[in-house]
Amino acid sequence: MGNLPSFLTLTIHRRPHSIAPMANDPAVKALDSMEEVWEAFRPELNEVEAQIQKHLDSHAPLINTVADHILSSGGKRIRPLLLILSARLFGYPEKASLLLGSLVEFIHTATLLHDDVLDEADIRRGEQTARRIWGNHASILVGDYLYSQAMALIASFHNHDINEIMADACRKMAEGEVLQLCANSQPDLTEAAYLK
Repeated sequence: MGNLPSFLTLTIHRRPHSIAPMANDPAVKALDSMEEVWEAFRPELNEVEAQIQKHLDSHAPLINTVADHILSSGGKRIRPLLLILSARLFGYPEKASLLLGSLVEFIHTATLLHDDVLDEADIRRGEQTARRIWGNHASILVGDYLYSQAMALIASFHNHDINEIMADACRKMAEGEVLQLCANSQPDLTEAAYLK
């Protein structure tokens, strides 16, 4: 992963719910590489994994099997890490941020299941895709379940801001996929137009 640019170097104060710029404090440690960041937040990421497993408990065994296949296939969990860092930076409760981290991973995993169907992908992260093993129907339906489970977890916060932010993010992701689908049929589309 190499060294992070200096402006990304994190100074983490290991008290709960804080990031502190106190360089002379012996409890503060500068993290200069992604490996150090991952290691510093291993306990939190392990708890996100526990939350994922706790909330991935469907009465339909196929949902658990397909979701577990993709969730355990070696993703980095960068989205939950960024969420945890942001939550700590702004003083958001750690327990809530860990649950938010798991639901963000559910949403991301749902998009991967759907993307593999759209792209007709057979391999992801060096493993056979869910669509290759269980078919397109199972992949789409399990993706839908993961979206629904994420929405149920979001609703459990009883926080309008979280509801609005997550709903808007999901809407924009879906809209982006449709725009990408439309762009695929326009081979003369410029890079600038595509990125717009």
